[in-house]
Amino acid sequence: MFRIEEATGGITVRIFMTSFSLFRSALALAVVAMFASCAEMETPAKPTTVVPAPTPVPGYWNGDGVPGSPKIVVSISEQHAYFYKGKHLVGEANVSTGKAGFGTPPGHYTVLSKDATHVSTVFGDYVDDFGNVVKSNIDQRKDRKPPGSHYDGARMPYAMFFRGGYAMHQGYVPPYAASHGCIRVPQGMAETFFNEAPVGTPVVVKEEAVMHSATVPPLVPAPAAIPPAPILVRSTAPAPVRLAPVRSTVPAPIRSPAPVPVRSHSPAPVRSPAPVRSRAPGRLPTPSPTPAR
Repeated sequence: MFRIEEATGGITVRIFMTSFSLFRSALALAVVAMFASCAEMETPAKPTTVVPAPTPVPGYWNGDGVPGSPKIVVSISEQHAYFYKGKHLVGEANVSTGKAGFGTPPGHYTVLSKDATHVSTVFGDYVDDFGNVVKSNIDQRKDRKPPGSHYDGARMPYAMFFRGGYAMHQGYVPPYAASHGCIRVPQGMAETFFNEAPVGTPVVVKEEAVMHSATVPPLVPAPAAIPPAPILVRSTAPAPVRLAPVRSTVPAPIRSPAPVPVRSHSPAPVRSPAPVRSRAPGRLPTPSPTPAR
């Protein structure tokens, strides 16, 4: 608060602060300072940590030191490979066989050749001079090369060829058939199978399931999309009117009683009166004439 006083030679303005005004000003300054400190002390929110889903187990190997001849059996329906030594199942692995149009042919084969650093001469990518992929996943036998690009063959580590260009090799293994006909084996298991299967090892490719492993469950194809349930729409049409039975007001017909048969009484026989026997008239005496006097 202030007041104006006149003084000699001018006006003197004197400001007088009451104790209440001082307290209110101090409180306002304290509140401003508190908000400023809160803004400085606020910590940023911690980013949400995304935990990736666990990857399926690629397989297992228990064949070290186990005697017996090696044999590999591949189930297309299970997308699974089984490694035997003699009659003992010593290893399993998830695999990915040929997709539609590039199916892996079933049959009985043997390992014909092996190449640990094989590069495909048919399938790969078209890349430019800097290594950038121009066109991916191509078949150079039928896919035209874009201008300024060249063929870069797909890497097929630990390849074991069992029929022409068909081989088991390391590659990407999704839970479905995805290759161009080869049998892809996951990293880690491909090298083990490669080292344990010499040339001449039987390879059996089957459509049907071999067995259901307790260690590595077979991968089954994703279920088909379930069609949505039909939506029930209530009809706006009025409900059908059920007519109540109407009793007729016409009087019921009077049933006339059947006439009682009247037994006619045959008339009693009337006896005819006995014939009257008329008496023969007697002879009346003829009066004798009285003589006239």
